[in-house]
Amino acid sequence: MNIDYGWRGPGDFRRWGPYLSFGNSAATEMRVSWQSKFHSMTQWIQYGETKDCPLRCDEDVFPTCMHSFSLTSLKPNTRYYYRISRPEDLQVEPQPVYSFMTGPPDGSPVPFEFSIAGDIHASGGNARALFTSIRTNAPKAHFVVTAGDCVDHGGHEERWNEFFWELVPFSSEFILMNATGNHDTDHAETYAHFINTFHHPYVNPKKGAYYHFIYGNAVFIVLDSTNAGQTAATQGVVSDEQMEWLEKVLNLYALKDYWIFLFMHHPMYTTGDTGMMDIYELAYRDLFDNHHVDGVFFGHDHHFEVFWVGKDQPWGGTHYCLVGNGGGNLGLFNMDPKLQPKPPNYLWKGRTYIYERDGLLGGNVEKGIRNDAIVTSSHVYGIMEYGFTHFVINGDQCEMRMWGLQNQLYFHDAFNRTGHGKSFHKPLHRQEF
Repeated sequence: MNIDYGWRGPGDFRRWGPYLSFGNSAATEMRVSWQSKFHSMTQWIQYGETKDCPLRCDEDVFPTCMHSFSLTSLKPNTRYYYRISRPEDLQVEPQPVYSFMTGPPDGSPVPFEFSIAGDIHASGGNARALFTSIRTNAPKAHFVVTAGDCVDHGGHEERWNEFFWELVPFSSEFILMNATGNHDTDHAETYAHFINTFHHPYVNPKKGAYYHFIYGNAVFIVLDSTNAGQTAATQGVVSDEQMEWLEKVLNLYALKDYWIFLFMHHPMYTTGDTGMMDIYELAYRDLFDNHHVDGVFFGHDHHFEVFWVGKDQPWGGTHYCLVGNGGGNLGLFNMDPKLQPKPPNYLWKGRTYIYERDGLLGGNVEKGIRNDAIVTSSHVYGIMEYGFTHFVINGDQCEMRMWGLQNQLYFHDAFNRTGHGKSFHKPLHRQEF
């Protein structure tokens, strides 16, 4: 039965999801959220290991069209089916049944896959193209981590409507874990909208949308570099409260049998428009080195770039990856200084940059926005093409690929976990232009 819900277009779309996110443990906790066109004073979810969804949770709520349930005490590695209380769905027979898969037991070294995309800036179908590529090139990816800036302006409801419009074929399929970006959370009001949309296991949402979750033998640490909408005051570095929490989490899980992956929006290392700031080195470098962090991922600049920092250390060093090529306008300022009013921080010669091929780049040498020593010692690859980054984890081994939206393989490498045989080498594949 086809029902006309009265949508005039993406900006008017009010039927988000259902969309999914993990709790602190992907093995036992899942958050199911959705929006409906009509307000209601009750919400419920039916779920279970069979399609008749024998378990049910009910809640009375203040009249709302936004709904969310946290399901706990789930079985690891188990498929669950569920139905939701969306009023317009009650007109459809049979009512939709969705499903999700929980993660493996915490600490389990079973193989798994995930994807990362930053700076999607959903508009005109680019988010749909991105997730189509993920579905095509990483069909076994269990979840997607976004590195901020899902939309152009988090205070405009129509922008979020368009984001979820474009995710209609995927939102009940991919589990989304999100970091805040300056475009979607640069003010207190836009930040409030973000945490009301994405119900992650935040430690203290009044201070920031920071949290961690465990999937198998990997710990994913997500920082809020906008600090609950206070970016201007902090220049993108996390607050003291977050830093104290970060150190506690690293002390708990690092240097043990877990991969340590960390996500934030503002870049620590980049040859892009933003440029590197000394404050990031001061705030993070020693902390990440001391805890042998495997990978740090960020966006903000709109391209893809890999730095292997500390590659000569006995434990193998850390991958710092800029993943801001998810859909926002690519950073063409790097190739044409006439496109911006001030000189670019670095000036690329083409669509790719490889230090060993191109040497140090020209551009703005103003102190505090370049770190040529890091480029000289650590730069691996950079490219200005849209796409996403895909990871396959198998015990202590990892494969990383960056795929384009037309299924091009731009970058491929394989490496071991830090302290477990990780050693520097040239990547297995990098497309050059």
